[in-house]
Amino acid sequence: MSIWRTLTTSFDEKLPRRTAVSIKENKSTTAYYYPSDFGKIGYNLDMRTASTYEEQPDFSFYFDEFGTGDLGNKPNPTRLPFFFQAMENTPNYNRRQVVFANFGLNMLEEMGCACDTGVTWQFTFKQRTLHRQMNRRFYIVYTSDVGLTVSSSDTAPTAFALENKAGKQLWIATDTTMDFGVYDSLEEYRTAIFNGKLNGTVGAGRYFVLALDVQFALAKYSVEQQQACRMLAMSTLSAELAQANLVTNLADRIEKLWNGWLERIPAPDFPSSQVAQSYYKCWAVIRQNYFQHPNWGFILLEALPVYKGLWTWGTSALPYNSLLDPDHPGEFLRHALDLFCNSIREDGFISHAIYIDEQTPGERWARGKGVIQTPHFPWVALAYYHATGDKEALRRWYEPLRRYYEFICDSRDAKLENLHLWAALTSFDTGLDVAPAFTDITYYDEPYVYPAVFAAERCRYERSMGEMAQILGLEEAAHKWFAEAELTLDAANKVLWDESKCWYGVKHADGTMETAVGLDGLFFLAYNLASQEQADRMKPHVAKLIGRYGVHTVAPNEPKYEANYYWRGPAWPKSCATAAHAIANYYPELREQVLTAITNWALAWPSIWECLNGETGQVAGADVGVLATPFVSSNVGAGELIGAIRRLLNGERG
Repeated sequence: MSIWRTLTTSFDEKLPRRTAVSIKENKSTTAYYYPSDFGKIGYNLDMRTASTYEEQPDFSFYFDEFGTGDLGNKPNPTRLPFFFQAMENTPNYNRRQVVFANFGLNMLEEMGCACDTGVTWQFTFKQRTLHRQMNRRFYIVYTSDVGLTVSSSDTAPTAFALENKAGKQLWIATDTTMDFGVYDSLEEYRTAIFNGKLNGTVGAGRYFVLALDVQFALAKYSVEQQQACRMLAMSTLSAELAQANLVTNLADRIEKLWNGWLERIPAPDFPSSQVAQSYYKCWAVIRQNYFQHPNWGFILLEALPVYKGLWTWGTSALPYNSLLDPDHPGEFLRHALDLFCNSIREDGFISHAIYIDEQTPGERWARGKGVIQTPHFPWVALAYYHATGDKEALRRWYEPLRRYYEFICDSRDAKLENLHLWAALTSFDTGLDVAPAFTDITYYDEPYVYPAVFAAERCRYERSMGEMAQILGLEEAAHKWFAEAELTLDAANKVLWDESKCWYGVKHADGTMETAVGLDGLFFLAYNLASQEQADRMKPHVAKLIGRYGVHTVAPNEPKYEANYYWRGPAWPKSCATAAHAIANYYPELREQVLTAITNWALAWPSIWECLNGETGQVAGADVGVLATPFVSSNVGAGELIGAIRRLLNGERG
């Protein structure tokens, strides 16, 4: 069985973000390709290292809407009306069936990465005419919004080098000699097309145009109709690598490459093919977020199209997607914790986000009170140690994590109400951005809240630091850590446990309590901190959180539930994983139900997204209206689902 082929997904023009079917060129750059507007046959290339939601490709390339060759095969300019009969995505490979309406050609268009060094854009034309030969010329246009310069390659035949005015480079190799030209304006190259002659020049301009000719002899019967394959290859690394991607049997090559990796991934026993598909689909997203930083080593990008870096909130996935990685076991977990710990300020603050375009890791967020995000570091460090036995790494991380703990306790508790809990100064502290109880601390000047998620995390932080201290031979420190953890748990049960609602709530700055069944309180169950009596009373609420597509972040029967707004109701991989750990700890009878919900979530769309409507499976969005991001990897994404599936099937500890 081909694991890679089981991950094939159909898509159409309703795909919420075209970056959900991206082609990642290699792991040493961020270069990825995604389809043009669906009225075009083509792709955009994004090479940026900056994190941003905005689509702003460095290069775009597509079939021009005009070609030459009319019904009589005269070289007259004609429009190319077409439709996509089918569109499919398999990891790092897109396949689209194109039907041209006004002349007798069908085209299988394929784009994929077969060598991990570039991409192949392949066209298989199938004759659809009888009793008349076919002679068509298509024009493929490369452009950049900031202008470009084209040069011929000195080292690779039939190759061109494109450089835009921002300094980004793309090399193109053709499978045969092709007419070409460079033009300053749309009007200029259209005039050249209409005249049937490209200018054959290189140099500066706005549009680089290649002519692709397709010819078929007369066919009297359909069995005589022919097909022909043409291709271009591209690389952002070199002309030679572009040339090396002029390969045939594209899908077979990609299948072999990917299966060679997927088959080495540790896998549980799957109860169904759908669960297996979900599991490997998550791993495919992980691989497409590989990145080899020139200074920081091998890391996992959080979400290639948007966030290019590391997030504190995403480290909870690293014990799964890093330690189980078949090629780099533990490597990007170790690099991530080193980067975070090395970014510590003099006052003990650790930046919650590190972007790959920073000169100093974490510098962008290392200002003022900062955002802390729920700090999973100590128990992630322990998972690394137990898997690798690397005590020196544990020793290296212990002191920065001790200092960070003191910073959080001081800035998020001692200077506020000193409850032996942690407060959030903004919703982004918790990672549960603008969850209902956290809205006012972000938008409406409430100074702080004490959330359940922070109470659970503080207790687990202290217990994990105690275990680290024991491993390092620091027995007195270990005793103190464990004592602090008990004080935190006692404070949480005294301050945040809502006896009437049987759930953990949020204490507002004005002293009022707000309890809404949702992800915030679920962490006590996921971290095995609730008593059995509490867990029994919480069970009906946990069941309400399980939706058709994943696990709701807020229960649908809560007054402030919003089905389509980020952490106010939609299902995230983070909520699915938290529920999976809670259910494995306390409610084994709910395992099948939550596993089905997680599987439905993972298979709803191409790629793994930030969040979906838990009732309908539609892509949800932020409170400010931005649709959720696809290709989410460790950042509350694919890695979290890998952990959820393994915990539910194997009973592995979180």
